[in-house]
Amino acid sequence: MYTAYTLYINGIEVAKNGQVAKSRDEYTPFWLPKTISIDQFNSDTLELVLQIANFRHSKGGSRLPISIGNIEYLEKKRTIKLGFSLLLTGCLFMIGLFFLGLYLFGRHEIPMLYFAFVCFFFSYRILGTELYPLHYLLPNLPWLLTVKAEYFSLYFTPALFCIFVQQLYPKETSKPIIYSLSGIFGAFSASVILLSPYYFTKTVDLFFMIVSLFITYITWVYIKAVKNKREGAKFALASVVLVFIVFLHNLLEYNTILKENLPLNFIGFFSFFFLQSLILSYRFTNSLTKSRIKAEEAAKAKSQFLSTMSHEIRTPLNAVIGLSELLLHSDSEKENKEFALNIKQSGEHLLEILNNILDYSKFESMGIETEMEPVNIRKLVKEITQLLSPLSSNKDLKIELKIEEDVPEWILSDSTHLKQILINLIGNAIKFTAKGSISVFLQTNDEVNRKGDLKFTISDTGPGISNKNIHRLFKSFSQADPSSTRKHGGTGLGLVISKKLVEALDGEIWFESELGSETTFYFTLKAPKTSNLATDEQEYDLNLELSEARISDLHVLVAEDNLMNQKVILKILKNINISVSVVNNGQEVLDKLNKETYDLILMDMEMPVMDGIESTKRIRNDIPENEQPVIIAITANAFLEDRERCLNAGMNDFLTKPVSMDDIKDMIYKWFS
Repeated sequence: MYTAYTLYINGIEVAKNGQVAKSRDEYTPFWLPKTISIDQFNSDTLELVLQIANFRHSKGGSRLPISIGNIEYLEKKRTIKLGFSLLLTGCLFMIGLFFLGLYLFGRHEIPMLYFAFVCFFFSYRILGTELYPLHYLLPNLPWLLTVKAEYFSLYFTPALFCIFVQQLYPKETSKPIIYSLSGIFGAFSASVILLSPYYFTKTVDLFFMIVSLFITYITWVYIKAVKNKREGAKFALASVVLVFIVFLHNLLEYNTILKENLPLNFIGFFSFFFLQSLILSYRFTNSLTKSRIKAEEAAKAKSQFLSTMSHEIRTPLNAVIGLSELLLHSDSEKENKEFALNIKQSGEHLLEILNNILDYSKFESMGIETEMEPVNIRKLVKEITQLLSPLSSNKDLKIELKIEEDVPEWILSDSTHLKQILINLIGNAIKFTAKGSISVFLQTNDEVNRKGDLKFTISDTGPGISNKNIHRLFKSFSQADPSSTRKHGGTGLGLVISKKLVEALDGEIWFESELGSETTFYFTLKAPKTSNLATDEQEYDLNLELSEARISDLHVLVAEDNLMNQKVILKILKNINISVSVVNNGQEVLDKLNKETYDLILMDMEMPVMDGIESTKRIRNDIPENEQPVIIAITANAFLEDRERCLNAGMNDFLTKPVSMDDIKDMIYKWFS
């Protein structure tokens, strides 16, 4: 009985729930299942009178027949039923807690979260319905609250399960169908909150019809998942077959066509949720396995990378040390000049390797900042091609450049990043091509499926790339030929860096290649047309001539604790006719400034006694503004955060070691021209 009743036997009241009345105002609904003793009746005839009052529920009267029998038998039967209910509730609740914990403190996979809530809501369906075990624990619960909770859990659980399935197998589900079904179940759930029990209990038959369609659709989704070999799909299909059997039996039992079957209910529902949890557990363990394999591959790739870097760094370093020793023992001026040139080239090669590593590290941790400015794209591509042409001079190799007429002369882009991309790609083509030709082609991008305004094509007649090595390109710590017998050096980071730079310029990069055939790299970039806003070259040259006279009058202080670096910087400054003083730390800088003024301080970051950062802060705080020198960091700390530390301390600019004569001259001209 869903509402209120009073049971009389032979005219005596023996059981009661709520208050039976003839009017809505006097009537009080309540529901608590009871097993009562009727031993007090000695008559062989029992007259049963059941009074029922129902003003709020769409269903009234007794759904199942009243059972009369031995009290021990009836209580045992009720205890068994309660035991099944509590056991299943506990199992589902613990499964829900497990996956909720796994989501919160482990892998944040959305299907786990939805499945946990499906378990919680369905566990209430067992605890708060049928025998209503919850009412034994909390007998004073308001009837309205319990009936709303009962039907809300019934209607809302399929809505959650809809989203769970969509998150579990997104490619097999149709979003319109899933969202429509979850919306319908959501509307049923909303009706429980907004309407009176009479209305939301009346729609239960319609709800069961929609659930039948829902289970049919979910079965089809799981069949597709099995065909597509999705993770745990077989468990999913087995679970939905079980739940369909249980649902059909319960529907017939609800309409009193079949009798209740406790073992079927328990085994069916428990197996359904157990198999659903196996899907997630399988996905979780499979994900861990993939992560482990990926980590092992990454560790192996990094190990290979470190081995390669050791070789690449030691090669020019060996040349520097060996040639330096030969230089010390050579009396030939021609030989000395040759050795010095080779040492310089080896040092530049070593610097290029380190720069690649630092660039990659910087892009990974800090991202890429772009500075958009007018760029003469035609001139830039020609200059890069001419710059790299000498690399092909010792090979039977020629570089061809073609620029289509409709390519604008001036575009808005980042010239530094664009140069680095072209140097990497054309340099790779030269490195891997022994003879033949390299073609550089610039055109407007007319491919609608590729974003960007301009398209660059770099083709070579090299050996090509085998299919087994294609996947290595654009991957960190990986080269197309990782073996120790590879013919060509390099860090293997050039293409990774190029890809990141192209994407930062809002473009795409891809390639075509076959073993034994040519290799072609393509990249596009966003390049809106613009006009020349740069300074006129004649005016720049005139200013440069005027600035050279001023630069020779500069008073410069160098703060550097390393003797060799002191010698290098002193020699560079003297070669451009600049007067210079040298100190060993930041405290000595402050002592010098107390005695005389300087136009420029070249400041190392890391020094004993007082570092360059602290010294700069004190200079900016203690010295009058009109006597403040320009302070430029010259440091081996090459990361972006190091630059920011220097600028935040008050330095004007930043140079990373090793520095060349051109680096220092350009920086001085920048601040004093």
